[in-house]
Amino acid sequence: MLFVQETKQVRYYKEVDSLETTYLIKFKRDRLHYFLAYDANGKLKNSGFRIKEIDIPEDTAKKIKAYLSDAYGKSRIRRIYQQYPATNTESSLANTFQNLILPNNVYRLIVIGKNDQRNTEYDLWFSADGNLTRKRQALPMNHDRVLY
Repeated sequence: MLFVQETKQVRYYKEVDSLETTYLIKFKRDRLHYFLAYDANGKLKNSGFRIKEIDIPEDTAKKIKAYLSDAYGKSRIRRIYQQYPATNTESSLANTFQNLILPNNVYRLIVIGKNDQRNTEYDLWFSADGNLTRKRQALPMNHDRVLY
């Protein structure tokens, strides 16, 4: 693979969702946890890496926190990913490995929030401006580990 030199802990997953099947490659490079997501035809869907709350720009983080407090009151962020949509495979991978902050970045948060007195896990996607673009209730993990 083009940019996947000097990687550690390479793992391959097949993730089955109610809508589609996604193939994931997860690995560690330069102390960051990266992922590459492909559709069933082998086309790159998106790529990205895991970040911490402090890595999100301040204005965007304020908007996201305001949404979380309005929607759930008390919530807890489990994971944050900075994603790059795959417009052009080569440039998307280059942007991912250079850790660029671009206007088309997407922040995916896995959040545990209260809904009707029950804690529920949600996947939330925010634009680079901090606006909610997509939301869904997280399903239990259903993926196969593909061994090579």
